[in-house]
Amino acid sequence: MSKGIRVGEVLNESFQFGFHRWPTVFRLGWLPLLISGFVVFGLQHLIFDAEALKVAIESRESFKMVEVMRVSPFLAVGLTVIAVVFMVALVSGLLASIYRLVALGEERSGLVDLRFDGPAKRVFWAQTITTLINMFVLLLFVIAMIIMSGTSFAAVFRALGAFMVLIQASAMDPSLGQPDAATLEGLAAPLGPLFLGIFFAIIPILIINIRLTPFAPGSAAENRLLFFGSLQITNGHFLSLLGLYLLFGIALMLVGMIYSLVTSVLEQMASLGGAGMLSVVGFLFQGILFALMVAYQVFVIGVQASLNAVVYRELGRDE
Repeated sequence: MSKGIRVGEVLNESFQFGFHRWPTVFRLGWLPLLISGFVVFGLQHLIFDAEALKVAIESRESFKMVEVMRVSPFLAVGLTVIAVVFMVALVSGLLASIYRLVALGEERSGLVDLRFDGPAKRVFWAQTITTLINMFVLLLFVIAMIIMSGTSFAAVFRALGAFMVLIQASAMDPSLGQPDAATLEGLAAPLGPLFLGIFFAIIPILIINIRLTPFAPGSAAENRLLFFGSLQITNGHFLSLLGLYLLFGIALMLVGMIYSLVTSVLEQMASLGGAGMLSVVGFLFQGILFALMVAYQVFVIGVQASLNAVVYRELGRDE
């Protein structure tokens, strides 16, 4: 029987890791995350025509997704799947390094860390398996809600496509602002069953992910995929793990609120315009804002990954 979870100590260690090992996480992750960012940016502009999106949104007229795409929907889906798999593989290497550092004390050297070795592959498959299970459960609930509501699947897919186009347009051109209320109201009815299905799927997905908490870090630390081992070592610890992640979410939310307050002040300073010293000050604060954004994201990655690795280590290896 594995030992129990000491919630306070686990939380403290994960946040201490995020603060004190920030340079390590940055060194391990800067290149995988930079490459992933370029992939996302390139994919957006390869699939969508930014100018057509802007014109379609500003005209406030209904339009189809294919009208603002550079490629066919089939090719767009294929390119997206390839890009996602590639980015998950990159991030799996980063997570494998953090998991093994926290769980085994294995320190990797060098300014660049791109790994596609055994631990990275096992983390990749652990993440893929967990994601597929979550998607299967979510799909079951969504299909059930659509059938029960009497809404046609075609109407839901059309509304979802239009909704995704609005999100994509906002991401590519923030100057467009929020879509008008009439557009959102027209999408609300067909998307209602979809959101209901997602809502009712939250609890089973939460249970599954808590039981599989040690899956990815354990797979990185051991020479096997720890799917059934994860279910075994979390048996009898669900409530303590649930409490741990609730407290972790609250703590991370508080950190996020502080980050948002600081960045809102910096954004005001960065928006300074004019000639001479004002433009220099605005440019300086833009640089500070970007550096703070990077620091916060690296901190969050370190805290989240270390938390899962500490849970695995605390519940015991090779149980």
